[in-house]
Amino acid sequence: MTPLRWLAVLLLAGCAAVPSPDAPRACEVRKAADIPVSFDHGAISVPASIDDKPVTLMFDTGSEASLVTPSAMAALRLQTDRRRRTTIRTAGGAITTQNALLRSFAIGGLEMLNRSVAVGPLPGAPGAALQGLLGADWLTDFDVELDLPNRRIGLYRAAGCGPDHAPWPGPTVSLPARIVGRGLVVLSAELDGQPVSALLDSGANASILSSAAAARIGVAAAALAQDPSGQSVGIDGSAMPAHRHRFERFRIGTATYANPVVSVASMHTVLADLLLGLDWLRGNRVWISYAAHRVTLQPVGAPLAE
Repeated sequence: MTPLRWLAVLLLAGCAAVPSPDAPRACEVRKAADIPVSFDHGAISVPASIDDKPVTLMFDTGSEASLVTPSAMAALRLQTDRRRRTTIRTAGGAITTQNALLRSFAIGGLEMLNRSVAVGPLPGAPGAALQGLLGADWLTDFDVELDLPNRRIGLYRAAGCGPDHAPWPGPTVSLPARIVGRGLVVLSAELDGQPVSALLDSGANASILSSAAAARIGVAAAALAQDPSGQSVGIDGSAMPAHRHRFERFRIGTATYANPVVSVASMHTVLADLLLGLDWLRGNRVWISYAAHRVTLQPVGAPLAE
């Protein structure tokens, strides 16, 4: 072959190696933060810093808004943001608060400057052990990996990916999610063969079913009266009497859980029939893709059981 023909072959080979501008982009999942978690008095707590001072926050996917407590605001000498107020809705009700200004907020190696957050109480949390709450409004910029069986939370940025891209070995369950308000994640599920909507709520120490949904499923008031009783406290401080009832089967996607124990209470929310709380999360790895409106889960234990 003459040198000119060799050159033509090399040029053609080089052209073949250049990707087409119309070629699909490869999926890239990049970790932005790895956050250790603790379980304190039934709450998920994570280390963070506000204005370069260490704080401990509740990690709550069931709260639309992040907040700091009034006592933390005083201790950290935060300024009031007089231009902004926040209404926080939870299963226990709603409160509207004035905001506080944070010069900086950092968690897991990520830092944000000049943030405005709500100021409010944490009635169901362990008092002074927590200085605030990290809610869904801050999480929606990421893919969030809740790996509570291994006591960690990962924040990721995904680009060019399809709906299912959790980087886990082994079988997983993938299902669509409805993103409500400022980032609340609602899933479709079944309890004893009846459809229920389920809010993914890491701030609830126990999964809670509304009494209206329990009646629709067929749980009689007389049966509930025989169950162990207690109460749940909402963010507005209101107490909700609850009964822990054993059901036959809970199903979400293709994952089925036998004989689940769920608290039944008169919740003040119309967002969902069921709060999937910490008792369920501790037996599952959960990947939330807010951008794709998708949740992937991987059962690793026996959640919702006594």
